[in-house]
Amino acid sequence: VFKYLGWMMAQDDDDIQAVRSQLQKAHATWAQVGQVLHSENVMPFVDTRFYQAIVQAILLYGNETWVLTRTALARFEGFHIRAAYRMAKEHKPKRGSGNVWIYPRSEDVLRECGMKTMEEYVQI
Repeated sequence: VFKYLGWMMAQDDDDIQAVRSQLQKAHATWAQVGQVLHSENVMPFVDTRFYQAIVQAILLYGNETWVLTRTALARFEGFHIRAAYRMAKEHKPKRGSGNVWIYPRSEDVLRECGMKTMEEYVQI
């Protein structure tokens, strides 16, 4: 694995390093942007617009050239769902009995935030 023009390249044409790199960049950006949005207590659809314009643009930058495996797509989807949980007001994870977290269905959270699955965004 080596860096070429700012991109992580692998000799075996595996793009998982590029995926990890973009996830790290998106996570750092979402930590900053999400903190501001959360402190302002904005509606989920407003959060979604900022997420799509800033974070998702960073996350998917260059994906046209990647060979996305199911594993890589699952990593993107996990990040995407965690971001949606943070934006949601109604469908938030709750702590149940015995300190066990109860997570609402991903479809409900995405619908509340006005988002699609990551697979749908990548295919567009």
